[in-house]
Amino acid sequence: ASCANPGNRILTDLVSSIRPISVRPGEDANALASMFERHGIYEAVVLEPDGAYVGLITAESFAQWSIREQRRMQTLVAQRDERLKTAANLVGLGVFQWNIKSDQVVWENDEMFRIFGRTGEEGPLGVVQFLNEVADPDDGRLLKQELDLKVVTGGTLHAVCRFRRASDHSARTLRL
Repeated sequence: ASCANPGNRILTDLVSSIRPISVRPGEDANALASMFERHGIYEAVVLEPDGAYVGLITAESFAQWSIREQRRMQTLVAQRDERLKTAANLVGLGVFQWNIKSDQVVWENDEMFRIFGRTGEEGPLGVVQFLNEVADPDDGRLLKQELDLKVVTGGTLHAVCRFRRASDHSARTLRL
């Protein structure tokens, strides 16, 4: 009769308590982290979609991987943003965020200040200020109608509006 090795018994119990999961490249890290937390899983066997064994992942190693992956993605986004910023500046493109409902505006680059002839101290123009102070009256009315429609229906605003630049009152055209 053979004597069972207690070490093998512990290993067998450990492996039988590990729940197999399938992890694919690009799988949502938040969903995987949630699965670890929700099921109280501390270790999981990682399998290919065809069931081939890949390795063992622990909650701790997953957390470390997740942090590294987040940092890698943040670096990629920062690099992309820098390329977009450079390209916009090269072609004289103003970049802004405009929440029409709240009239909150963020000018993303200095080109917006140059286009509108404003200083940083003056800040960006909001919807109301743009329509009342610098927009061509006829174009401003049409733009206001289009803005009101988009607030109700949603979607992307496409419009052209003439305006007067603040610093020298030269005529300009804004394409949204």
